[in-house]
Amino acid sequence: MSNSKSATTFDDLPLILNVNDVASILAISKVSAYELVKSKGFPVVRVGRRIKIPKAAFIEWLDDQSKRVGRAGLADAQEKAIPPSL
Repeated sequence: MSNSKSATTFDDLPLILNVNDVASILAISKVSAYELVKSKGFPVVRVGRRIKIPKAAFIEWLDDQSKRVGRAGLADAQEKAIPPSL
């Protein structure tokens, strides 16, 4: 994907991603992508000084993140729900 070709599905992604790929996929800046790969729980493999992200682990991480956001959104909605009037 680093060859300036945009992926449109997960199948189009290379087996091993780099920070530029992550930035492009998530539509975030390169600086934000570096902060993300340094965060706890993000699936990173270091090869010397290089940062590599296995595609399968990235997809699993992304899926986990979306489930957390979904649960948090549901909890927020339930908290803000107006109780039925009696």
